[in-house]
Amino acid sequence: MPTIRLTAGLIWGYIADKYRCRKPITLFNKIFGVGVLCLLGVPYLSKTYSDIVIISCVSSLFTSGGILDAYCLDLLGEKHKEKYGRYRLWLAISYGGGSVIMGWVT
Repeated sequence: MPTIRLTAGLIWGYIADKYRCRKPITLFNKIFGVGVLCLLGVPYLSKTYSDIVIISCVSSLFTSGGILDAYCLDLLGEKHKEKYGRYRLWLAISYGGGSVIMGWVT
């Protein structure tokens, strides 16, 4: 899966940069990635271990984490580029808080 994510991330990043459509690519990847993961909830499709691995690998094809960083830097522009670190800090804090809440829910 890490190899698939690395390769897919490079390909999606290239497509997003070439066609200047970072936001739609990210949205597409999030929707399809979650949609494929939801297939794990279908008992007929996730009977065996190999089925689960295949679904997880296909879900890894829809990763595009670095595209959001590039999109954020584009939105900030040259004038406000130094604020990028602050956004990353609050992203990490919100991720940690969300993980604690979802851990409690789980």
